[in-house]
Amino acid sequence: MVLRSVTINNYKSYAVETTINCSKLNVLAGTNSSGKTSFIESLLILGQLRDVNFFNGHLKKLGDISNLKNKQLSSNEINFIYKFDDRDFNLSINDINPSKINEDEFNLIYLAAERIGIQDSYPKNRNEKLFDAGGTGLISLLFERKDDKSFIKDNMSLFTKDNPVFTEFENLYFFENDPEEQIKLSLQGKKYVDYTNENGAFLNIVNMWFQELTGYTVEIRQMSSQLLQLIYQKDGYEFEPQHVGTGITFILFQLIALMATPKDYIVIIENPEIHLHPSLQSRLMYFYRWISNEERQIFIETHSDHIFNVAKYFKFRKDNCIVNFFKIEEIKSVEHGTLNTVVIKEVQLDSEGNILDYPDGLFDQYLIDNSRFYKEVFKENGLGRGSLGKS
Repeated sequence: MVLRSVTINNYKSYAVETTINCSKLNVLAGTNSSGKTSFIESLLILGQLRDVNFFNGHLKKLGDISNLKNKQLSSNEINFIYKFDDRDFNLSINDINPSKINEDEFNLIYLAAERIGIQDSYPKNRNEKLFDAGGTGLISLLFERKDDKSFIKDNMSLFTKDNPVFTEFENLYFFENDPEEQIKLSLQGKKYVDYTNENGAFLNIVNMWFQELTGYTVEIRQMSSQLLQLIYQKDGYEFEPQHVGTGITFILFQLIALMATPKDYIVIIENPEIHLHPSLQSRLMYFYRWISNEERQIFIETHSDHIFNVAKYFKFRKDNCIVNFFKIEEIKSVEHGTLNTVVIKEVQLDSEGNILDYPDGLFDQYLIDNSRFYKEVFKENGLGRGSLGKS
């Protein structure tokens, strides 16, 4: 079940009815205070419908309804329309009865920007079904499932040899159950997975990606009945969390979160680029594409032009990826006069990969800064634009 679009009206900065199209992998871009978080909140509301107060539920506390409606409008009715593959779901603050919502209808995982980072130890026993928005419980979840081999059976398409990810990353494990081929791979020093070998254990699959992205693997040790310790390993050495970068830990959390998430879930990740070098930001996108191919829908809110560039590459290859650019604009309304509201532009490419109708603010700061820099270079050197670099 894939969410195909969300329509929002009279919620925060959404003064007019606005539709956001969705795909399997979604990148949300835009300047600060342009409506990205409000869109994410529309998804969080969907995931909190079973809570007593779905505006202030287990994923996020959004506040009082009077503070959530658009201040430019007199109406108190906030409306959302969610269009799925097989049905539509309309939600108004006045007509929902949470007791009628089927528990399995809208499943959602949220990894917030304010997430848990490096710690001396992590709690072993989780109270959450999976984990909370800050990531507490992720290490406990990994510890519980470290030897579980069901991930391969449940996500078989991710490990087939023709999966495009194996052309991007040569050290990932693919599925092989032919004994002769297994022997050949072992002699070549290559790893593979089947339904029985240890490479198929959940921790080893996490480490497969973790090592490919960062060069590290991780081991979990039980310190007590209530506490767990992470040990990072690289080139034969062991490191405690305080001796590796925060970004390395954040990468690990994202790998665990997305692999532990069951099928048909919506996954929201805020600012995955936090503490990450540009090369890691880009490479992480390939993991998102890999995991989204097996019935998980991912929404990434980002300010990273590196994530955007890879998303643009996926879009050009028609890899079920959408980039939506959010912006506040002034519009004229017959009923309400002048309004400031969110305007969504879905990024489109021509046959040569150029962005059509390139909007101001869409990761153009590099060009702006470079232009300013070279104008100064030309000025200081008394050069015309065509003279730069000539001896």
